[in-house]
Formats: sequence, structure tokens, C-alpha cells
Amino acid sequence: MILELDTTGPKAAIDVTRVRTIRFQCQPANGNPSSAVVEVKRAFSARFDSPRVSMPTTTTLTLDGSAITEVDVTDVAWVQLDCTTAQAVTVNVEWATGGEVNGSVVELQVNGDYATASQPITASRKAFVVASPNVAVTSGVFEMKQSIADGFTPVSFAPAASLTLDGSTITEIDTSPSGLLYAACTTAQSGLRASVFVYLRDEVESDSEYSIVCVFAEEGATIASSSNFQWSQGDGDVGDGFGIVVPYGGELIAASLSVQSNASGTCTVEVYKGADADGTSSATGVSVSLSSGERHNYADYSSSPVTVNAGDWITFKTTANAGGTITGGRVAAWIKIPRL
Repeated sequence: MILELDTTGPKAAIDVTRVRTIRFQCQPANGNPSSAVVEVKRAFSARFDSPRVSMPTTTTLTLDGSAITEVDVTDVAWVQLDCTTAQAVTVNVEWATGGEVNGSVVELQVNGDYATASQPITASRKAFVVASPNVAVTSGVFEMKQSIADGFTPVSFAPAASLTLDGSTITEIDTSPSGLLYAACTTAQSGLRASVFVYLRDEVESDSEYSIVCVFAEEGATIASSSNFQWSQGDGDVGDGFGIVVPYGGELIAASLSVQSNASGTCTVEVYKGADADGTSSATGVSVSLSSGERHNYADYSSSPVTVNAGDWITFKTTANAGGTITGGRVAAWIKIPRL
């Protein structure tokens, strides 16, 4: 397949609904592709006007033919080859696929003028959903819901499988193989319509081949009254810029917190992570909070996990504290990694 790279934008779409890996090799056809960049993106159809999203780790092709790029597409419906940096050259691209998975794509049209649900679709082991709105979203809220059988009221997942209406955020849902799924508008917005793309796939071996590991830290004194990297991982040293290094890539799926005493206080502790050479860490959006007087709690993010790469390091930050006094605590991040 010849790709003309003189303009940016999508150049090709490949159906991977029923395969688990795809391998690419490129070769210059006309000119030296010294500055051109072609990214492999997740997509939900062959149409170039449908949503396409970068892989969890941005994946680009080696255009000079010196390397083969392998991509895990177990959770991907289509891949689109997107030229993100143009150059007046052409390249020849070949690919090979491997492994099997039973998957399919459904596109649903949802009217956001009022709270309603789409027609049901049969669930599989997992669903990967992206929603693309027709107008700017100001108040509209969509989520995926479920029911056991047709004719029963669609109900929310726990936690709710909320959809980000931006056409670029994929929501992953663990679903029952015998139930039904719906795309539902839960807060109306006049004039809002959304195309909701759902990639459904059956269970694969890797779904059960994983381990959950815990990274935790402690604080023996009073929880800080303002933002503070106060959590120690072993020797009492605290601060940003270092933590526990994760040697295997995985997904940050939960956080938990337990304190010694809580006299009418509230607090929030967030998981932070950094890359190998970073001097500071960054918020992950994964946090756990205690309400007034509460001593133990957890937060489940398995439906919207945060990617953790091998070599990233994990630390913790108190981001909010109000009310009474909270003394002592242990906070933990829970990371799902492939079983070795």
C-alpha cells in the first residue's frame, strides 16, 4: 500500500476487529521520509470522519524500513494511519496480523434533546466506547447503561460508565456476556446529537491473565491542611520527584486510604506518577477521599484506568483537607499488570 505523505490527515484504515496484533513495515517509495510522521491510531470504522484516538502509548511507524512496529490491537476495532507531520514523499506500507478475537462494531445515534436511551445492543465481555457530538457540549451528559433483558429499565454500571463527549476519549467497560447495553442521555441539551461508537469483543485469554500489585505510603503525623507531598515510602523522606518505580507496564485502577483517627475532618489524596528522568510528578486523576469522620475508603477506576509504563514511579499527594483533624494514615495505589 502506497501512502502519499505530502498532506496531514488519515491515509488508510485497517479492520482489526478480529485480530490481536498487527505488525507494520515501511519502505521509502519516492524520496527520503526524514521528517514525515505517521501515527497508528485507534478508530471505530473505515470512515475518515469517524473518531480516531492515539494509542495509550503514542505509536508511530518507522518509515525508512529499518524496524518493524508491532501493535497490540486486542481492544481496538480499526486502526487508521494518520500523517501528523507532512513531507513531499511516498512510502510503501505492508502489514501482517496475528491472533484471534471475536469482535464487532456498532454505531448508535443518540438524541440529546431529552433524557432517553438508544436501542439495546447485546453485550460481550468488554465494550470500548467513544462519543462524537454534533455541537459544542454545554450541559448534555451521556453514559452507557445495562439491563438483563429487553423491556427492562436500563440501569447504570457501578461506577457509572460516563461518556466524555469529545470524540477522542475511549471509555472501557467490563460487561456481562448475556446482558444488553444502551447509550443513554441522562442530562438533556437542546440540539445535541451524538454518534456513539461501540467496539464489543468476547473474552480473551489475557482478560484473566493479570495480577494486581499495590504501591503504598504512610504518614504518622496529622494530615496536612493544604496540598502536600507528605506521604513516606519507608524511611520518612517525603517530597515530589521520586517514588516507587514500577518495573512492568500496567493500569492504575484504584486508590485506597485508611487513617488512625478522624475528628470530623475531610481529605483527598491523589496518586501522582513520573517518568524515569522527570524531576517532578504529575497528577493522574486517580484519588481517594474521606468524608467527615470517615476513617477508611477506596475509589475504583477500573472502568477508566490510567496507563502506567514500565519505569514510571508512583507517589502520593494530599490535595485537599478541611474541617477537623485527621491523624496518621496509609494510602495505596492498585495497579493491574499482565501476569508474567
